[in-house]
Amino acid sequence: MEEYKAFGKPNKVQYEYAETIFKSLEPPFGLEMTSTKPDVFAIGDNPYSDIAGANSNGWKSVLVCTGVYQGTPDSNHHVHKATKVTSDVYQAVKWIIESYR
Repeated sequence: MEEYKAFGKPNKVQYEYAETIFKSLEPPFGLEMTSTKPDVFAIGDNPYSDIAGANSNGWKSVLVCTGVYQGTPDSNHHVHKATKVTSDVYQAVKWIIESYR
């Protein structure tokens, strides 16, 4: 029998792999190689995996109040604080776009 290890978010290897993929894409979809680390946003509904993983990797995190997290946009998670809390994915993407105007 072949031995293997299985793991999921918020393990750092997933975020490192995602950054490798981002760097392989051409701008504007990929990360431009600069001396400073570009902003990367992660949108998720689970504070213990999505938000914890994004925060620990230095990404900006957006917690949505649909799915696992049942809070409100004016309240953040008590343990894993997101950069921003929104009502849904549409509002998360809208906030990200507006952050760059």
